[in-house]
Amino acid sequence: MVERRHEPAADVTADAAIDRALVTRARAGDRVAFDELVERHGRAVLGYLRRLAPRPGDAEDLFQETFLRAWRALASLADPERLRAWLLTIATNVVRRGFGKPRSGSLDEFDDGSPHEPAADDPTAIDHIDVGERAHAVRAAIDRLPTRQRAVVALRVDLELPFIEIARVLGIREDNARAHHYQAMKALERMLRPVLAAKSVEERR
Repeated sequence: MVERRHEPAADVTADAAIDRALVTRARAGDRVAFDELVERHGRAVLGYLRRLAPRPGDAEDLFQETFLRAWRALASLADPERLRAWLLTIATNVVRRGFGKPRSGSLDEFDDGSPHEPAADDPTAIDHIDVGERAHAVRAAIDRLPTRQRAVVALRVDLELPFIEIARVLGIREDNARAHHYQAMKALERMLRPVLAAKSVEERR
């Protein structure tokens, strides 16, 4: 099963306080404080961009553009406690606006999805596959999803954002975010069926 990372409430509060202090300093022109923000959130942003980059080598350029825009727009950040989601929104817009054709489809191409959506905590194909030995198969399957679904999966599975935050990052409705997640999970179940079957055989031995 995928291991879920749940930070204690005290840690979340402390992280928010650190972000808030660093944002205040960075807004006053402190580049060292901004560099600390990049250090704190850069890995998450880069991982997300690697999911969406038009070509494998583009993520680093998209990353640089994302944080350049973030530095310039820092005064517009209304809630420093939403810093990571704000950065991911900028990253999404960088991909969307003129950085080449996405690998599969477009972030702007999406539908209303299925009206029959599972609850957020329903088990999915990913939950039934061990993280280590089958991680490559899972990641390869995710990379075959349409761009919008891939973005939702990255935000939901990799970064564990709630659907309301995913909707804000992608500029869509929450029900659309849930529908894309549902459709992505169904697609992954189809693609990963051979892996799941192999696991079942191994468990019966």
